[in-house]
Amino acid sequence: MTASDYVTVAQLKAVLAITKDTFNDALQLAASSASRQIDRWYGDQFYLDPAPTARVLRPETFTSLRPGVFATTEDLVVETDEDADGTFETTWDPSQWQPEPLERMDGRPFSQIVAVGTRWFPAPKRRPSSFDMTYFSYGYEYPYYGGFGWAPGWGGERRARVRVTARWGWPVVPPEVCQAARILAIDHYKSKDFTNGSAGSTGLSTGAYGGQRGVQVTELPFNPLAATLLRNLRDPVLA
Repeated sequence: MTASDYVTVAQLKAVLAITKDTFNDALQLAASSASRQIDRWYGDQFYLDPAPTARVLRPETFTSLRPGVFATTEDLVVETDEDADGTFETTWDPSQWQPEPLERMDGRPFSQIVAVGTRWFPAPKRRPSSFDMTYFSYGYEYPYYGGFGWAPGWGGERRARVRVTARWGWPVVPPEVCQAARILAIDHYKSKDFTNGSAGSTGLSTGAYGGQRGVQVTELPFNPLAATLLRNLRDPVLA
């Protein structure tokens, strides 16, 4: 098992009543592919990185940033490229940013960083509308509450100008993820018995689709039970 997998070979062998090591490689491949399938569906990761790593991002607004889920603010660093030269020369003081949500339930991670005090994220300039008048200066966008007019220079610098270093992932992998990974890994493992893209008489049952056998694999792109387990966990948006 790798550190990023949500189910182990031993767990799969126990569920499938496999006692020999003949299919260990196939089971490991199923565990890893099921885990990565969950990450792709989620758009981020549930496993916790062992050490902080950096992500370079382009914020959509000057007040908030969604860098991905992170378990803790310990060792978290926010840096910005003030002059759009590709160098992150300004390190923010922890008092200048705030992790959110402020109230986390059920062991959920942080998913957003909000600029506080006098700091602003260098968001790309964008064309304003009559419903959203914004004043632009030096690659930042500031709210403009005047009666008319904008500063010229629509388009502006589009370089990604924020770098966040953190331990990405959830504090603890949710049990729903572990169970969904087990369900998907069994599907992946049993796919070794498919012939020409179909399950034969001893193949997988469709379950939620009528319990028929011998169906095309394409009728089950994502196990519906696994999808139900994961449904309420999905909310990250990286920007």
